[in-house]
Order: sequence, then C-alpha cells, then structure tokens
Amino acid sequence: SVAQAIYYAVRQGAKIINASSGGRGPIPQVISEAINFAHTNNVVVVTAAGRGSGDAAEQAIAGHYRTITVGAIDQYEVQTSTSNYGLKVDVVAPGQSIISLRSNVSNDCILANGQYCEMGGTSSAAAHVSGIVGLILSKNPLFKPEQVRQILRITARPPFGVSMSALPNEIYGFGVAQASKALTVTTVSTILLYDKKVANVSGNFAITGEGTGLTNWSVYTTSPSSSLLTQGWGDMAGHLITLGTYQWPDGWRYFMLIGNSASGVRVSDKMKLEIKNYYLTPPAPGQVFSPNGGDIPIRGLVHGQALVSYNLSVCKADNCIATSQIFAQGTNGVNGVLGTLPLSMLNGYGQYIIKLQAINTL
Repeated sequence: SVAQAIYYAVRQGAKIINASSGGRGPIPQVISEAINFAHTNNVVVVTAAGRGSGDAAEQAIAGHYRTITVGAIDQYEVQTSTSNYGLKVDVVAPGQSIISLRSNVSNDCILANGQYCEMGGTSSAAAHVSGIVGLILSKNPLFKPEQVRQILRITARPPFGVSMSALPNEIYGFGVAQASKALTVTTVSTILLYDKKVANVSGNFAITGEGTGLTNWSVYTTSPSSSLLTQGWGDMAGHLITLGTYQWPDGWRYFMLIGNSASGVRVSDKMKLEIKNYYLTPPAPGQVFSPNGGDIPIRGLVHGQALVSYNLSVCKADNCIATSQIFAQGTNGVNGVLGTLPLSMLNGYGQYIIKLQAINTL
C-alpha cells in the first residue's frame, strides 16, 4: 500500500519521497499517519497535484498539509488542461511533452528507437520538483521539509505573462520552480497554514498554522479588501485566531498569514473559507410535494450571532415578483426547521421558489 511504501522508504533512509498517486476524497488516516511519520523524520514528500481539473486540496494525498504539491504547465508556461489547481499548489513545473524512459513491458509512448516515451501530467511536474529538492538537500542536507517548501516558494518566478503581484494564486501557486535560484538560499524562515480550503463554515472557525525564524507575523482577510485580524511576534505553532464568521457575508473568503524574518525576507501562505451562516436545505433530487401531503417544513440554518430577524417567503417561479408572500419569520438562531409553508399559500401545481432573508447588526 501507499502507507507501507512511505514507511519503508523512510526506514531505508530516503530523504525525498515522490508520490504520484491518490484520488479525489479525504485522505485515509493510515496514509495521513505515514506522511506525518515521514515529516517527523525530516523526509520531504513531494506530490503531484493530480489530474482532473479539480481542487488539489480535495485530493487524498496532494491535499495533505505536510506534502509539497506541484501543478503542471506546458511549454508556454500555461497551466495544462488537466492539472488540478487551488491554494494547496505550492509551485508548478513542466508537465507536458516530457521525454522519459519507456518501460519494457509497455507498448505505449514509443518514440525514436523504441527506448523513450513522451508523457505529461502533474506526475512529470512533481518528478521535476523532486529533482530540485534533491539538489537543495545535496547542498544543505540539514534543511527540514518546511524549509525546503519555503525555499521552493520564495525562489519561484511568475510564469510568462503573469505578474509577481498576482502570486500566490490558485493556478500557479507561488510560481514556476527554479533550481538555480533555490540553490542560492542558505537560510530561510517558514510559514504554513494547516488548512487551504474549508467549505460550509458557520459560527466560529479557528485558523491554525506554524512559522519558524520569524520576527513577527500577521493574519489578514484579503477579500474584498485587506484587513488585519491578528498579529504576533516570534515563532508560533497551532492556534492563531478564532474567527466569528457571522461578521462577513456568506460566500468564499480569503485569508493570508504573513511573516517577516530578521533578514527582511517576507514569507506567506493563503487559505479560503466558504462561509454559510444563512442557508436553506434543498429538497432531495426529484422530490415532489403533493397537495395531500400536508404543510411543508422548510429546513436550513440561521446563525443567531448578531441576528436581528429573518423571514421566509414563497413565490411562483414564473411570476416571482408579483406572487411573493412571507410565510414565516423569527428573531432567534435556528439550525433545523425555519418555518412551515402552508399548502393554502400555493396556487395550484407548478414550481415555487423559497427565499430566506436575514438581517443582522453588522
């Protein structure tokens, strides 16, 4: 298994593990423990972001917070069409039209004289970065995995046509990995947010992370405008701040952790939360409500913090403005049945729209 392979590699003295496996979904605990074991033993784990044009944070191995995740670009330094993306991507590297050795049991990818294969994908990109990590550790063998990650980040360059101010982003991470620049770094501070993407957050949420070699650090929200949330001095690990998410509108919101070192080098990391303090629970797909089925309970969430009031309204889908009627309201937070829709308010068969409106003091 993958976990057994990681344990075996660490115990055999490996310094770098290149992993190009996994799939969409939560990481199995046994693999997570194996990656943590590698990290504790100062073994760098480099992973392919995966293919499928999805978020790398949702991949079973690439999404682990201790792995260095690599996306793929083509010869024009544009993200390849199948490369996964997201804030979990640390750097990108070549991942299209890569010439590689051909397995003697494969009939695919045969090029000149049958010994080579043209391949692509984030697996090729991850192998490229694993090679850079090998060069870094050959020059500075005492660097720890998070130091290696940070070196790759701070020495990456923008892809063609992308400005430095646009990085880090969800397509290219911190940029294109550069071996030559990476080998010039002799000391580095580190910073890391443990979460990169968290959906369906209501109420309070704790941001956690770590940093070493820092003189100071700060946490900002970056959307729609930058705002300082908390700051501290020196190294940190664990809880940074607990957010009351009710202070922002529902939707995706970005947060950045920034640290400064004594040498003046700035290091950073970024994450995003999907805030959902007010929502309706949709009916099951294909569910039909019958006139003989009784009044309809409407379920959802209204967070009570800073709430003034909420109401539910119904309208016929083909004429919503003219037919909208309020059928329930309240002033307290609810997680469950927000109100009951009387069938008497429905004007015959058809499709109806239920709306939730909430007012708070913020």
